[in-house]
Amino acid sequence: VDCMHFLSPLTALAPLGVYLFFLGIINLSSKTRVLTGRQDFIALSLGISGLIIIGPMQVFLPQAGMIRFGNNVWYPMAILYLFGTTWLLLLNRPRLILYNLGQDKFSALMESVVERKKWSVRWHGNILQINEIEIQFEILPSVSMKNITLRATYSEQSSAGWRILREVLRTELQSQHSKFNGFGFLLITCGLIIVVVGWAWTSLV
Repeated sequence: VDCMHFLSPLTALAPLGVYLFFLGIINLSSKTRVLTGRQDFIALSLGISGLIIIGPMQVFLPQAGMIRFGNNVWYPMAILYLFGTTWLLLLNRPRLILYNLGQDKFSALMESVVERKKWSVRWHGNILQINEIEIQFEILPSVSMKNITLRATYSEQSSAGWRILREVLRTELQSQHSKFNGFGFLLITCGLIIVVVGWAWTSLV
């Protein structure tokens, strides 16, 4: 692979454009999508991978390594990026992201789930503790993106409890429909523009 072709604006911008397109499709869906924190982090890591390669990795790449190994130096650099993202992934607290769901509908959804499952819960402001599955999380709504993030308040929590909550929410949401989020059109448009700009810029270089 030609190094100059690989280190191009398209390499930097294409993954970001695809990531924004992916978010746009999710927001335009009539269904609420439930992603785990790991899934969301992996998607983001792939989305910014091009910017990391063309930015910090290229800037701080030792010239001696480039001279000695040539284009093959990018293989260990890619592995280094993979190890770094995996390390950060392991440090992340448990999370669930509910795309295309408003705060009012989420509150009604949680009330229905708690009543049906007969869970005993405790509220502390925007923090919810569910005793039966041994988890505690804060509820972080995003009005513009129309999503809800459930983030663990501390790292040492029951992994099985988070899996139970995820499956319960997914099951509950299967029979529900919601209005698509018009913000998705903007995300898709931005994603396509970024890819086209990267392709055109690469063609001119």
